Amino acid sequence: MLGACVVLLGAYYPPGLSDGTGNPSGALVAGIYPGGDEGQCCWLADRATFKIAPPAEAAVAVLTIFIPDYAYRGTLQSLAVRVGDAPVGTACCYGPGIHQFPVPIPSHAPGGVLTVSATARVSFVPHAIQKEIGPSTDTRRLSVLLRGVEFRAADGETIQATPRLALWDKIGKFVCVALAIGVFFLTRKRPVWGLAALILIEPLGHDYPVWHTTIAPFKTALIAVLAGLAFHPAWRTLLRDRRALILLASILSVAVATVLSMAHATYHEPVVRETLKALEYALTFAVAYVALRAEPEESFVRSAFAWTTGIVCVMALAQEMIGAPEGTFVAGHALPRIAGPLEGPNQLAAWIGIVAPVSLAFFAQLRAIGGLSLLTGLLTLSRGGTIGLIAAAAAVFVRSVRAGWIVALGVVGAVAILALRFGFHATPGEVDRYNGGLGTRADLWRAAFEMFRAHPLTGVGAGNYELLLGQYDLLGIRTHANSWYFQSMAEGGVVMLLAIAFVVAATILGFARARTGFGLAAFAASVGLCLHQAVDDLVFYPKVGAMWWLLLGVAAASMAAATTREDPVAEDPS
Repeated sequence: MLGACVVLLGAYYPPGLSDGTGNPSGALVAGIYPGGDEGQCCWLADRATFKIAPPAEAAVAVLTIFIPDYAYRGTLQSLAVRVGDAPVGTACCYGPGIHQFPVPIPSHAPGGVLTVSATARVSFVPHAIQKEIGPSTDTRRLSVLLRGVEFRAADGETIQATPRLALWDKIGKFVCVALAIGVFFLTRKRPVWGLAALILIEPLGHDYPVWHTTIAPFKTALIAVLAGLAFHPAWRTLLRDRRALILLASILSVAVATVLSMAHATYHEPVVRETLKALEYALTFAVAYVALRAEPEESFVRSAFAWTTGIVCVMALAQEMIGAPEGTFVAGHALPRIAGPLEGPNQLAAWIGIVAPVSLAFFAQLRAIGGLSLLTGLLTLSRGGTIGLIAAAAAVFVRSVRAGWIVALGVVGAVAILALRFGFHATPGEVDRYNGGLGTRADLWRAAFEMFRAHPLTGVGAGNYELLLGQYDLLGIRTHANSWYFQSMAEGGVVMLLAIAFVVAATILGFARARTGFGLAAFAASVGLCLHQAVDDLVFYPKVGAMWWLLLGVAAASMAAATTREDPVAEDPS
């Protein structure tokens, strides 16, 4: 019953499963339970059946499985796997850890769907091994975690995408280019229109691979707005605004710390990726600031925030009826966790925590959107997100320099306490490790602290944390540290922690005395997000990070414009 509820509600599905229609839940036939947490893993029962839709040229399906320590019952695991009407293949003999094995695929028509059946030699019942995994009432008979299925041609070459997905990639790239052209001309005509378009596009669309990077609707639109504003005189206002320069310097300090983390990085490509991400946030802030300073029509921007909030909320709330990407259990009842167009429920909660303060700050005009956003944020069932959202809402009504210092010091104190607790004293046996093979925050934070102690100055390298977990007794786990501060501590050391402290102080204290609606919203959003990120690394996800820096850019420009209206000489001393 427990597994059935999770399947019905949805969860994270392993890549490669498909019923041919793009609905991963339709690929689950029997004995397969998608994980209720991040990591793209799901449990197979002792007998499991699922569907795949391999490309026409695929000759082999490569299954990736993971066997946690507690799933090893003293006998090496083996699986009997059959794809379609091909002969049964046996994969043997596996102990704890992550493993890959190939299975032949029979001849099939393009777009054809094949059924995969798997029978495990060894299985276990969670409630029967409570000493190893902690208290459990789960009576399912489980065997291994399926991490994913990939396809290879007869010559062994990996096939990256099905023809249908490849077609969607081409369409997506075309849409990105078309959007960029449209946004460029909008920006040339009226800069505030380009900014409004950027806000509307930000949470929508996907990344599409191009060479060694990706493009997305927001990235191409951002470049288009930059090009449209390239020679606008409003850029000079950015260089004269002390608050804006401090904010820009804070995110650029993160980019510098990221580059310096290359010193001890085992993998260099993730460092480059994270550096580019920090620079993207810096560019987002600068473009938003200049666009609004070039044409200070805040009503357009306010409407853009309202529309994008409404669209995301409707898309998310629809998942209450059509199926959510995750499920959870509260007091014995299965509940969906909605995510909308964001990467997951925690990410949606953080995104809502950024845009909801805009509606609250302009409550007279946007009360309906404000109520809708608060409802949506709560229905993500994100504990950290709920705390952040409550803190943001409270900050709209209670703001001061003193309050800003209290929040900033509170975040630092909370992280210090958690570091002492999980860095020095926690042991794996103290926590329930039955978490889909992903580890718990205690495991992940302890690993982060150990990485920090190994390279305290510049860390192990930005983006390297998830790739090094196997060296810290977290085999088969690949995820982030579930804390912005612990992630920064591990990957960038003291240098990165100082840069993050700079960002926290600049974004909270910089708007503590805000006298404009957007300034107030930026203060509240920063308070909520900085608190939420004590238990989640959210700026790792561009849709969250970019919206935060969009709002900060708009808020800084709004406050600068208000100062200019009060003191025209401040804008042009001549």
